[in-house]
Amino acid sequence: MTIRLHAIFVVGVLLLVLSMQPAKADTIHVVAGTDSAMCAAVDASCLPVSFTADFMVTPPTLVGPPAFGFVSNVDFIESMSGTLNGFSAVGGSGGWLMPDNNYRPIFAIINFTADGLPWQIGFDDLITGDTWLGQPTYGGPQFSYLVWNATLVQTPEPSSLMLLLLGTGALLVGLALFKNKPCSY
Repeated sequence: MTIRLHAIFVVGVLLLVLSMQPAKADTIHVVAGTDSAMCAAVDASCLPVSFTADFMVTPPTLVGPPAFGFVSNVDFIESMSGTLNGFSAVGGSGGWLMPDNNYRPIFAIINFTADGLPWQIGFDDLITGDTWLGQPTYGGPQFSYLVWNATLVQTPEPSSLMLLLLGTGALLVGLALFKNKPCSY
């Protein structure tokens, strides 16, 4: 191929990548279930829970003016999808997860719906120090403490992807120039 064809190919690939959707935000994958030990310890009648969710979050943001009483990085929730006891669970933006504490919703309430009913997830920082799930009437019959396991699934930043493509394109053009350079003996 000629240099001109290589350059057209590289520019075409770059334009194709630029026209694609930008990368998504990071995802925090959560698997949670009833914390039977905590329920027994506080003598609570807990709902059997099987909960999985993917939270789309922003990059960590430092929050904590003195009025909050803490300073920490948080990932603000943009959306949530998952299941609660086999029913589809969906939530919009609102609330945050704290990376420093296994992505728990400390000082935040996460609202979502499952099977058409409203639900909330929060963190009991006063009595148990445990994550809870319940309907908006806190402590009602539809309530449970949770064993909470969260994993961060990172998405590459668009700028990193662009740098990789630009570097690859420059290498291809450089290789084409080198291959087409006449030898001088």
